[in-house]
Amino acid sequence: MDTWYSNTYTNKDLLYHASLHGRTLLSRNVAFKKQLSVDVLIIEHENPGEQLRQVFNEFNIRRDVKPFTRCMGCNGDLHAVTKELVYWQLPENTRLYYDEFWQCHHCRKIYWKGPHYQRMLVSLRQFGFLKDD
Repeated sequence: MDTWYSNTYTNKDLLYHASLHGRTLLSRNVAFKKQLSVDVLIIEHENPGEQLRQVFNEFNIRRDVKPFTRCMGCNGDLHAVTKELVYWQLPENTRLYYDEFWQCHHCRKIYWKGPHYQRMLVSLRQFGFLKDD
């Protein structure tokens, strides 16, 4: 299972791509309820955690969750890389304090387990997407 996202498409473009690729369109736009050409899930909540909960419950995908394996920018697969390979692309403090890195196969964005990672773990546990270690 994967996702596809673009914030540059019109509603017509979104419907076309959902139909073409057999995808379910997720939106907060209730006007999409009237569409019969594609499956649509209207997201009911404004809170991102509750939005995730709704999607996970609707599609019964909680067991399929594999956090930190896809790029947040382009949804590409992440793979481990050595610090030496990405050293010159890292912010100075990151070079000093971190040793494990992952890079997107597609867009080449680099990830590491910094403070943001810890905050994401807390959120994932809070909404029941990860169990305590």
